[in-house]
Amino acid sequence: MRTRTINENTIPKEILELEGMVAIGYRGSLATGTFTDKTDDVDLWRLRVGSIREYIHKRMKTTHTMTEVDGVVWDVASYELRHFFNLLIKGNPNMITLLMLSDEFIIRKDTLWHAIKGQQRHFLAVEPFYRAVTGFLKSQTGRLENPGEPGGKAAGLVEAFGYNTHMASHALRWAKIAKEYLRDGVFEVDRFFLDSDELIEVKEGKVSRRIFDSMLRHHMAGLKARYISGRFPIPCEPNKAEIDHLLESLVLQANRQEIEEVLGGNFTAPDFWAKYRT
Repeated sequence: MRTRTINENTIPKEILELEGMVAIGYRGSLATGTFTDKTDDVDLWRLRVGSIREYIHKRMKTTHTMTEVDGVVWDVASYELRHFFNLLIKGNPNMITLLMLSDEFIIRKDTLWHAIKGQQRHFLAVEPFYRAVTGFLKSQTGRLENPGEPGGKAAGLVEAFGYNTHMASHALRWAKIAKEYLRDGVFEVDRFFLDSDELIEVKEGKVSRRIFDSMLRHHMAGLKARYISGRFPIPCEPNKAEIDHLLESLVLQANRQEIEEVLGGNFTAPDFWAKYRT
């Protein structure tokens, strides 16, 4: 069955309870419009800002948990704000996906999320994204016939179809998104009304390896040609000065009382991060 979102009332309570919450939303196939309940876990993401004491004692980390409740597997990735920003600056495709989600796919959000969305243009840049996405595509396509662990999902797909069709679908989607992004400056995360049927056909093994390879080569060639042209509707590099200023203001806003208690009200982001690297 195709679906767009999950009833929030079915999401385990402990997932929605998050100290320092900035946003909680969908990721993976739910966010990209390729979810089918035949094959997919429910993928969620959470973003939080740490407390001053956490930053000082270096307790910040990204976590990834999988929880099964009533037969449903909840795959939850949790990110700390500063780490999230660092990954965005490096052009990490998955982080840019989260940044560019429409409100439809955000389950919970704080005013800090609105501030980030209002400044998202500072993160969008050609060079780091092109390096990251082409590296990701090279890695993905080089592992399409790797069965992974015996008895795992990848092994079953390789045995059934001759290649990892889930990984192939991801690669095809990213080649298309990247080409569009460099051409139009638009990051189309949600493929539901665009090409989700084609992506699902690849994922479900309805497309032969030969045809898939031809499709991917076509979009990869278009991506490379667009990059070589040197003509882009978005900047070549992220605006790091504005991003640093945004991070400082968000941490200050979230921890105003604690900054007074712990730091005596003195908080200058560059000095603080230099002293307390996480």
